[in-house]
Amino acid sequence: MASPFEQICTALQYAASPEPLVRKPADDQLAQWEVVPGFYSTLQEIYLNRSVDPKIRTLAIIYLKNGIEKYWRKTAKNPIAADEKSLIRSRLLGSFDEPTKQMSAQAALVMAKVARHDFPNDWPDLLHVLMGTVQAAVAEKPAPGLDASRIRLIQQSALYHLHQVIKALSTKTLIASRQKFEQLAPEMLRYTVSLFYDRANYFLAGVANWIHGQQVDPDDLEGALQLAILAFKSIRRLVCYGYKTFYTDPDGLQFFQYSIEYLRKFTALKSTLANATKGIFDGINKIILHHGKFYLELQKVRFLSFVLAPGSIAVAQFYWGEIEKYAQSKDAFLADPSNERFIVQALQILKNLNKNSEFHVRSPAEAVAQDIAQSRKVLSEQLFVPATLTKMCQVLIAQCLVLGPDELQSWEDDPESFVSEEEADHWEYSIRRCAEKLLTELVVEHRALLTPVLVGMLQEVYARGSASSLHDIILKDAVYAAIGLCAHDLYDQISFDTWFQSNLRAEALSNDSSMRIVKRRIAELCGNWIEINCSADVQLEVYRTLFVLMQKDQDMVVRLTAAMNLKSCIDQWNFDSSAFVPLLPMCISLSIDVMKDSDEFDTKMKLLNCLAVVVERMEGHVAAYAPSIVQILPELWEFSEDQNLFRASILVVLTRLVASLRENSPSIHSFVTPLIRFSVDTAEPAHVYLLEDAIDLWLVTMQNCVQSSDELASLFPSALALLEYGGESTKKILKIIEAYVLLDTVRVLQTYARDILDVIARLVGNIKPDAAHSILRCVDIMLQTCHIANCFPAIGEVLVGSGLLANLAKTVIENIELHVVIVKYISILSRMALYDPELFVRSIVSVGGEAALPALIDAWCDKYDNISHPKQRKLCALGLATLLRSNSHLVYPKIEAILNVVTSASNELKESDAADPLMRFYEARDDDDDEASPDGKRRAELANRDPVVATQLVPYMKSVVSQCAATMGAQNWEQLCRQISPHILSEWTKVSE
Repeated sequence: MASPFEQICTALQYAASPEPLVRKPADDQLAQWEVVPGFYSTLQEIYLNRSVDPKIRTLAIIYLKNGIEKYWRKTAKNPIAADEKSLIRSRLLGSFDEPTKQMSAQAALVMAKVARHDFPNDWPDLLHVLMGTVQAAVAEKPAPGLDASRIRLIQQSALYHLHQVIKALSTKTLIASRQKFEQLAPEMLRYTVSLFYDRANYFLAGVANWIHGQQVDPDDLEGALQLAILAFKSIRRLVCYGYKTFYTDPDGLQFFQYSIEYLRKFTALKSTLANATKGIFDGINKIILHHGKFYLELQKVRFLSFVLAPGSIAVAQFYWGEIEKYAQSKDAFLADPSNERFIVQALQILKNLNKNSEFHVRSPAEAVAQDIAQSRKVLSEQLFVPATLTKMCQVLIAQCLVLGPDELQSWEDDPESFVSEEEADHWEYSIRRCAEKLLTELVVEHRALLTPVLVGMLQEVYARGSASSLHDIILKDAVYAAIGLCAHDLYDQISFDTWFQSNLRAEALSNDSSMRIVKRRIAELCGNWIEINCSADVQLEVYRTLFVLMQKDQDMVVRLTAAMNLKSCIDQWNFDSSAFVPLLPMCISLSIDVMKDSDEFDTKMKLLNCLAVVVERMEGHVAAYAPSIVQILPELWEFSEDQNLFRASILVVLTRLVASLRENSPSIHSFVTPLIRFSVDTAEPAHVYLLEDAIDLWLVTMQNCVQSSDELASLFPSALALLEYGGESTKKILKIIEAYVLLDTVRVLQTYARDILDVIARLVGNIKPDAAHSILRCVDIMLQTCHIANCFPAIGEVLVGSGLLANLAKTVIENIELHVVIVKYISILSRMALYDPELFVRSIVSVGGEAALPALIDAWCDKYDNISHPKQRKLCALGLATLLRSNSHLVYPKIEAILNVVTSASNELKESDAADPLMRFYEARDDDDDEASPDGKRRAELANRDPVVATQLVPYMKSVVSQCAATMGAQNWEQLCRQISPHILSEWTKVSE
């Protein structure tokens, strides 16, 4: 029989196969072995054996890494045994000479994951041993005639392992773990900093010799640079997470201050090494960007320490200087793609210093408040001075906000992708988008100083005359962009009405093709300004101007931008739908045209969402144009078979269209119904994406029906299937069932009552209060509508047959649910007793025996004080009172408890007529409730006909008492009354007088 080593190697070999039929059994076998003792130590043994196929070794280390994640914790199911863990740990420090970089990286991750779990409790000497191993590896020098690359490999691998371990330990959040990490950080920092200085200085000196023509070994320089980078990565984690205030540690502060000097040297060196090897050039780029990551992470986790550390202003000034250099020669600067990321880092560093959440901590401790005040003072006096702020504003607008050649080319090549990129919030990766963020926040924080600068730049643009050259056009575009971004801060500096009528409208309507860049920006300005400072008359002109920009003869980018900003204009709080009615036909027509002319599904989806907003805001006004909208949807639906998010957008449009059409919505049922049926079918893979929106459409469709139809009735089995399916949509499915019952009570309940109550009976039991409310509201509506339709006995029998009544009664008697749930159960029992007390008594006795009814009444009365809603309290009292009409010998002995509840309810309500407002006590509303819909009106009518509203409790109880006395006879009645407490009788007498 093959050894475990050989068996696992064979399984890994098959698992690496590209053939699914070969790979699947191997994957299943490996999954079974995951819980077998010795599996992971054998995987490690396979990885360490260099004679094994590299593919198998790679899979072995990956399986080991994943297994550690799943089974290393002591609390995991089937955890790895302690002796196997010990064996694995003992081998982790002996594989630094792995020649394959990918496997070495995986091994480092394995060590890091183990360290995160076991250090310091189960692996206390990890850092001591690892640091010693790293120091020995780095100190080793190649002997004459030996391969120096192997020494460099071991050095880099050892340092990379240290970096991954430090990274893993720095992410631990438990207080004890963080304190331990902070205790060890200074020692590790001293070594890694000294290593960084040594290797960085060695590299810089070697490069200087190289520049002066001396003979150097490029591989040796590249190796030194790689070690400096790895040391720097460890330093970043140690400084950011190993100290609460890093500048109080001499080594931490010294490194922070020296780091900017090294950054200056590396950035200066980059421009002089045009002929450097790719490895060296890439290494310089990496270490420059790692400096930016270091400062950004410090700002993120230790912001106040960063600002207060001596040298922080020098860091900010350096990066601002680099932005100015970029502004002076952008084309040359961006010839190297890595420079874009460098400038984005520079912008982010300044952005964080300008506005930071640390400045707005509520009720900070005294020491923190002092640090905040000192930080603000340092920044305002040394960095954000008026001259610098003004220059920043001007440079950002004139140089960073302008469209670049690549962006203009993207506009030409793929207009829709260009618009999508502009709409996306990817500001962390683009110079222009990051500059927009920085500018906006600078203006917010320094409004008084910078708004006049913006206004001045706008005036300068117009002073130049009409923009004829591309430079003038993109500069105007940048200034317009700034005005749009800062609209909320310029509301009292610029009159948009005047600006639009005197300049913007004419530019938007220009036939000059070179003005398309400005036209696009004007469309955005309309969206930015319309709700800030735009009169009603000018708003109408804005809409008309956007319509012109959406026409077919305009550039596609302009059309799309205009359509999307039209949505912003309409979706504002002070939108006047009545004034927009004359423009509605053109709005819908142009929106559909733009959608037809677009190619990308992402673009069509956004335009559909724009159309959905128009439909929602215009409500009933859109009814006349519904055919035009619906006409395009079938083709879009068929065309988007694999585009489920796009189909979801179609469902959203239809939902809003149905809600707008109200009673006229049946005209589109023939299209809506098949879409709902397909989208809610859990057998269809697409339901994962469409179900939620389809249920919304279904609910709105039912809410706006005035009469039932065969096509809507054919959907009902899907509601039952979804009720069984469960999930987050159960509440809405119950509402849909309620809507069906209210719309066509007899048809629905004759066919599906048993199915509905069977499902509900299975749901009842150990349910949350919110779920209980939704489920039992559905049952309550079924009971009320059956009573009105004179078919209550039939539904009563179904309640018994489904087991729901038995479940409710048992839960109340045994008190095995939360009080808030039990009182909802009592409401259903009260409703049944109120409508047919004899049926109720027979049913309870049939499911629980004669002893069940008195026990239920006792629990019922006992829970009365837990009922908070006045309407439910009255329903409870009415139900108990009505039980006396059942003439049951099991009920009469409970008259004292019943009379006590009725008396209490009467005293609380003090009703004088049937319209007592307490009977209409506020009912909680859901977001999808629509009181103005036909369904809402049906619910209101049902509430008005509820006996709880229409019946006065005291007269009703008097009639019950009279009936009981007549039925029992005077002698028996008097004998029963003698069993009632004199106090309760006295209270009842007071109430009934």
